[in-house]
Amino acid sequence: MSYTKGKWEVTKHRPLDNWCIDVNPEDMIHRFSVAQCYGNKADALLIAATVNACASVNPDNPLAVAESIKDMYEALKELVEYQQKYGGVTPCLHNALAALAKTKGKD
Repeated sequence: MSYTKGKWEVTKHRPLDNWCIDVNPEDMIHRFSVAQCYGNKADALLIAATVNACASVNPDNPLAVAESIKDMYEALKELVEYQQKYGGVTPCLHNALAALAKTKGKD
């Protein structure tokens, strides 16, 4: 599956326009709008952040990353539980706990 590659950002082309999701918005020649969110900035931000995060993991197939997030999350939780029970505290465990905290909106 092909997708529009580049950094996805939420923009407005004019103050009264709908929120748009543009690829490469700073490049006026190569800017490309991929979606409009009709007044809902939160939806636009969620879509852009999701695409950018998934593309950072697998630039060739960000959809594969998106479809595997739930499995990766569950696997990480299981690994953390195992590590806490049998492996003691390690830098890896701290990183995993921090990653899990981010999913709850905590830094």
